[in-house]
Amino acid sequence: MKSKLSNGKIEIWLMTTIFNLIFTFSNFSYALTNAQPALSDDLQSVVFLRTEARDPSDGSETPAYCNATLVHPLILVTAAHCVRDAYVVKSFTAEVTVGKYKYVTKSDGTLVRIGYTTLIKEVKAAKFYFTQNLTTKINNQGLKVQIGPQDDLAVIVLGSAMNLPETVKMVPVISQQELQGLAPIATQYIPTVVSINPFADLNTMDTKRSATLNVFKWNSAGYFESTSAARVEEGDSGSPVQVRVGNVWKLVAVVKGQGSTFMGTFDVFSAINNKICDIGNQIGNAELKSKLCL
Repeated sequence: MKSKLSNGKIEIWLMTTIFNLIFTFSNFSYALTNAQPALSDDLQSVVFLRTEARDPSDGSETPAYCNATLVHPLILVTAAHCVRDAYVVKSFTAEVTVGKYKYVTKSDGTLVRIGYTTLIKEVKAAKFYFTQNLTTKINNQGLKVQIGPQDDLAVIVLGSAMNLPETVKMVPVISQQELQGLAPIATQYIPTVVSINPFADLNTMDTKRSATLNVFKWNSAGYFESTSAARVEEGDSGSPVQVRVGNVWKLVAVVKGQGSTFMGTFDVFSAINNKICDIGNQIGNAELKSKLCL
């Protein structure tokens, strides 16, 4: 589900975006089918992530585009497969883009949404953290490693804090106690997936979308799966699933991709379970660790 672009497509991307202007890149169907524009400032912590990757056909450099969630000005949570390549080739930087829907006032006084625009774009030094089990596999197998849904979770610690406006509210991770309580009845907590996806949209109007997952089930193997009306698309990797706990949105899972059986396809989400504590324990900074393992 991670998006990679070849060198030719990179040129198209640069010409299309014109550096920090409106995202627009069209190829596929809408991201997050049956979704709505993610207009709320409560969802500003979902960011667009660019890291270095490798083209599987020839090993050439190619950027990887995913989503991530800010849980602290220094910490991003995303899917492990989004940053595996950068870790393997020791490209320890991440480009983080915070966007916002753009509006104009027409001559008759009506407010019209015209697209999604870059608010902040920063390239940061970054450290990539995985579960200890996955780190061992990556160190041994490199780019060939297969990442299962139980381990497809990564934390990015930035070298310096993002320069964020007050409208960007950090999303706390779910506590392990809360997760145990809500996992069997997850849909009662209004699970909502949010994705910034300029690749799968047919226009620039709904680049950042959100969708409630009406069939969101816990798999005893340690991840969530969904056959909801809303489905994820190419480029939605690392996007968060948030749930309402009281009046607070909390991060409960990230988009892994799609799975399939003889009965059909389903979406897979890697849970923010005790694996996040495994990752947090590798981070020396006590304050940062406290934002992950609750």
